[in-house]
Amino acid sequence: MLLNPGKWGTFGPFYCFLRKISFHTVDLLRKYFAPAVLLCGGLLFLVACANQTPLTGGEKDTEPPKLDSTLSTRNFQTNFKKQEIALYFDEWVQLKDVFNQVVVSPPLAKRPVIERRKKSIRFRFDDEEVLRDSATYVINFGNAIVDLNESNPAEIVFVFSTGPYIDSLSVSGSVVDAYTGKPVEKALFMLYENTADSVVRTERPFYFARTDRDGNFTISNVKTGTFKAVALVDENLNYKYDGQNEKIGFLDT
Repeated sequence: MLLNPGKWGTFGPFYCFLRKISFHTVDLLRKYFAPAVLLCGGLLFLVACANQTPLTGGEKDTEPPKLDSTLSTRNFQTNFKKQEIALYFDEWVQLKDVFNQVVVSPPLAKRPVIERRKKSIRFRFDDEEVLRDSATYVINFGNAIVDLNESNPAEIVFVFSTGPYIDSLSVSGSVVDAYTGKPVEKALFMLYENTADSVVRTERPFYFARTDRDGNFTISNVKTGTFKAVALVDENLNYKYDGQNEKIGFLDT
C-alpha cells in the first residue's frame, strides 16, 4: 500500500502514533513522576530542617521516682513475717551500687536478693534467713534506686517489726581518727546488746550505720536499752573485728 503524502504528510501515520505515545507519556509523567518529585522535595526539606534545628530534649528532669504506696508492700508493718518486699514507682527505675548503698539494720546473716523489674524493685530474703524476735528492722536503700534518665535517687527507707510495735529511738554522732582528728568515712558505728569486750569478734551488731564523708552517722528505730557502742573500719565487710588491719574504737553507754 502506498502512502498519501497529501493526507498525512511524510511519515504522517508514524507521527500521529508517536504523538499519541508522547502525550500518553506526558500524562504518565504528570501522574506518577510529579508526585515523586514532590515527595523527594519533601524529604529533602525534612532533612534540611533536621540539620538546622537539632532537638534539645527539653528541661532536665530533677524529680526522683515517686513510690506508689497503693501497689507497694506496706511500710511500717508489725508482726512482720518474712516475705518479698515489692516497691512500685511511677516511672522506670534502675539499681546502682547496691552493695554499698543498701543498709539493713540489724544486719542479716544471709545476703538478700535485690532486683529491678520495670517500674518496681524487689527485695527478697534468703530462704535460710532467720529474723530476730521482736526486733525493728530498717532497710535504707540510700541512693541505690534511681530513675533511668538523670539518676535522681528515690531515697527509700523501709521499716518493719517482727514484734507488736515499731521502736522509735535514734542514735547519732560522728567518728574521727584519734591520731589525725579527721572524720572517718564508711566506718561502721555498731550497737550491741551484749556488752562484753569480746563481742566485737564473736557477734554481729544488733544495730549499725555507715558514716558519711563527714564521719556522721544516724541509727533510727532503736529500742530502749543499754548497748555497747563500737566504731570499726571493717576491711572485709563481715561486721566483726578481725585484728590489726582493722581500726576500732569503743564508747561505753
